[in-house]
Amino acid sequence: MKRPCSFLIAIFVLVGGLFAQPAHPDSSRAFLTWLRTEQSKLDQIRIPKKEDLANAQKLGRWDLSERWLNNPGLSLMNADEYALQQAYTFHRYDQLRNILNGILIQGIQIDTDLTDRWQAQLSLISWELQDARMTYLSMMKDSHTKAEALLGLGKIEIYQKNYLKAEALGEELSQITSHKGKGFLLMAEANFWLRRQEKAETYLIESLKADPFNADARFAYGYAIWRRRDATQLQAMADQWEIALTLNPLHYQTHWHWGNGHTHLTFADYADPEEQIIRPILNQAMDSIVQGQVTKGLEALRATRTQYPTSVIPDLYRASIFYQLPEKDFPAHLDSSQAIFLQMLAKKPHFGPAHNGLAAVIKKRQMQALAEYPELEKNIEAVRIPQKELLYKVFPDLGHYPGDRVAKMVWSQLGPTTAYLPMLARLGRTFALPPLHVDLAIAMKNSFFRGGTTFDNRQWMDIRGVGSGATGIEYIERGSHLERNVTQHEYVHLFHGRLFTDQEMRDVRNLYYQAMKDSAVLDYYAANNEFEYLAQAIPAYYSEKKVHPLNHKSANTRTDLKEKDPAMYKWIEQLEAKQKAYIKGDSTALKGNWAEAYLQLARQIRPKRLDSIGLSYIDSALYFVGDYIPAWVEKIEFYQRKNELKTARKLLSQARQLAPGHPYLYVKEGEIWEEQFLNNDLSRDKAIRRIAKAYESAYELEQDFMLRANQNTKLLNFYESFSLWDEGVQLAEDYVLDGPEISTYLQDEKERNQLFLAKIQGKMGNLVASKRIFDALITANPQNYAYRRAYAEVLYQIGSHEELKNLIEPSYELLKAAGSPQKWMLQYLLIAALAEGDSVQAISYQQIMNNTRMRGGTNPMIEVDIISRQYGADSARVKLSTIPKPNLPMNMGTYLYWQGKLLTMSEEWNEAQSVLEKALEAHPYHLPARILLMKVHLNLNDAKASATVGREGSYLPLPPGPFYSRQMEKMLEE
Repeated sequence: MKRPCSFLIAIFVLVGGLFAQPAHPDSSRAFLTWLRTEQSKLDQIRIPKKEDLANAQKLGRWDLSERWLNNPGLSLMNADEYALQQAYTFHRYDQLRNILNGILIQGIQIDTDLTDRWQAQLSLISWELQDARMTYLSMMKDSHTKAEALLGLGKIEIYQKNYLKAEALGEELSQITSHKGKGFLLMAEANFWLRRQEKAETYLIESLKADPFNADARFAYGYAIWRRRDATQLQAMADQWEIALTLNPLHYQTHWHWGNGHTHLTFADYADPEEQIIRPILNQAMDSIVQGQVTKGLEALRATRTQYPTSVIPDLYRASIFYQLPEKDFPAHLDSSQAIFLQMLAKKPHFGPAHNGLAAVIKKRQMQALAEYPELEKNIEAVRIPQKELLYKVFPDLGHYPGDRVAKMVWSQLGPTTAYLPMLARLGRTFALPPLHVDLAIAMKNSFFRGGTTFDNRQWMDIRGVGSGATGIEYIERGSHLERNVTQHEYVHLFHGRLFTDQEMRDVRNLYYQAMKDSAVLDYYAANNEFEYLAQAIPAYYSEKKVHPLNHKSANTRTDLKEKDPAMYKWIEQLEAKQKAYIKGDSTALKGNWAEAYLQLARQIRPKRLDSIGLSYIDSALYFVGDYIPAWVEKIEFYQRKNELKTARKLLSQARQLAPGHPYLYVKEGEIWEEQFLNNDLSRDKAIRRIAKAYESAYELEQDFMLRANQNTKLLNFYESFSLWDEGVQLAEDYVLDGPEISTYLQDEKERNQLFLAKIQGKMGNLVASKRIFDALITANPQNYAYRRAYAEVLYQIGSHEELKNLIEPSYELLKAAGSPQKWMLQYLLIAALAEGDSVQAISYQQIMNNTRMRGGTNPMIEVDIISRQYGADSARVKLSTIPKPNLPMNMGTYLYWQGKLLTMSEEWNEAQSVLEKALEAHPYHLPARILLMKVHLNLNDAKASATVGREGSYLPLPPGPFYSRQMEKMLEE
């Protein structure tokens, strides 16, 4: 649901200091400009009255509010309500309680409306929901307090997952004029949890029309914009959150989301040119702190800050350390951390780590306000770790935290899933636990995280947990204080993806598909795909109690899982039984997982070409489970790679006796036929028939949606590489039309089929259709570089060099800032510069390519093109001669095309004719080769032969589009 932002809509009509007739909430930038102007006017007040105090808090000038409240010279009698609101907004819950107790102790002229409301609020903060409910029910009897009671009761229903009840209470509240906005907000919140996105948005708009100053509603509307999953609207999301933080500079949900990947920025906005110099210096200071020399370490951090005044990284370290310091030794540690994070945001607006840091500080204050906090702390202290050495092997970062508090929290959060630790240790897998000053790219030693995005348009650079093995320290704290167990969530991803058997993987997918069909998934995040489904379900299974929903994916318990998704509950129960049996000494309980672990080891060692070790790992997997088909497949592939196809076929036959009709084995059969073709042991026609039959059989036999999607990809690659483009287009069109879209992964598969269509359409000259698909895919996925690379292939082929440069340059600059530029991008930028005659830029790109180690392979044929442009046809021929001649028809056609093109540059027309005819025989859809052959015939004065080549092209099962057909028609006219 898109709503255009208008800067022409009037903001408000000022009437007696109150605001009426609000504009649509999408007029956010104009509202923000107006709001800041109004805020600045408050600085002119010298002797404030209570209405000025109310206005300051309403407009978000909490600094003025605090100054006025703490100034004994001001006559602000009976300002208790504002003092309580000030303490609540700044998450000073002890101060709030002290103020309230002071009012009650006075005992004279007590405002019971005020005290009841705040007593109930304190009960909510401490998670004593029954006490809060009793207070609100008593408030319902009084018309003066009914609105506050409805709001409070509605929040309790949200916390207890009674969303329809919460919606009903919100509807009743929306009928009370003074609380209309809050009523609509409550209804929106309920509908978000019910996954009614559009309905929630409708209520949010009404809420903001009624009360445009509600930071909760501003956050929620920005969040709703993000949930549309349209990258072009991220700025609109940011505009709403800018208002939320202007109204409430410590708004928890806004800081958490802005600091956890929900951002309109990229790492290019974060890049610090001095980072590589600064971090090693700061890490030395960190060593002192880990060793207990806190004062010395903090002094070193301050010194680095002085030495590098433009960088926020030293401040990030300081704030991170203050966050981690024990309260008993450093009682003001959270105040110090908060102040530094706020200073960082003033210096570097919307720097994700600072937003996340503030969220961590706020959340720690909230956890400390829990009624159960003292007991939870005792529970942490009481944890005993029976396998400490093993835990530290898989979680090596535990050694970077003082004492064993963090280790105890991690161990207790894993539960019986510690059964997988020996397997992960055997695989050499580790799990990172980064502090607030370490991002994922550093923690995982992978620069991808600074330039990539998630499936739902979040920036990996700011995300604090990943299934390949990481959870931020702040999440570990939360997991031990009745909040979402993110440590276990990410750890589940780790063993799910690497240790689950093939059948367990299939089971989870089938349970997920059924849960989606029955609307039984726990929450919207679990609905994304089978991996998030399981990673939400297992922590819920082990959680008896949760508090404070965070962002529509955080409040699941064992009871929730059992009631909502009993099939998954039962499956985890059976899984838990096996885990516990293994822990107690039954080595056979997880034999299938050990088989998978050794299979993973065999795959890991492939690049090292240690064949004997790799084979021993496969045999170890089969020792654990003799009929484990994935291990048989790996063994077949082992002999395929050695080109011992006779042995591979023998193993395939043996595997088929164990599992007749298994789709994996048909895939292997197709691959063996393909190997025979590449070895010239099979003709092209026979190869096509046999490979197609095998792959198509696998596609038809596979019932699992995700694995069937994988077979679809396998078929598309086959059709493309064997120049069966018409069949590939038919398969892709059918999949786009009928393919399942249940999960994000299946949606990705559908996009991959769209990408295939866009690429083929573009290469066939249907540029309008191709561009339309590419534009939609790239706009929705701006940092999916595979999409840009596919489009670059098309633009390069048609010679649209300026468009090619505009497509690649922004991505190249972003990845360069993130420290992970890709070489193929430079190759396209270089060819564009050469085509446009920009020799200076071309030399620069060439030097970078020569002097920099970059990931992302290049296209050797484009390298031939570059050399031909720089040094001429003879040098390009030398380069081409060093490139192995490909076997696959499409690649062979391209290779021969370049051979022919270089011959035409030397005007060797007869030789060029022979080569180009072979190119079209290999790959009849290579339209540049077809047009070049037509030109060669014309240069040989054979117009008839030229016309024949053109007509043959027009009769292809997939005929040329307008771009190429016009060129061919023009030559036919000549």
